[in-house]
Amino acid sequence: RSPAKYPLYPFGSVVDADD
Repeated sequence: RSPAKYPLYPFGSVVDADD
C-alpha cells in the first residue's frame, strides 16, 4: 500500500494491495 507510488490512487490498496 504505497499512495506515493500511485498518486492517481490515494487508497493505494486499489493498485498495490500487497504493500
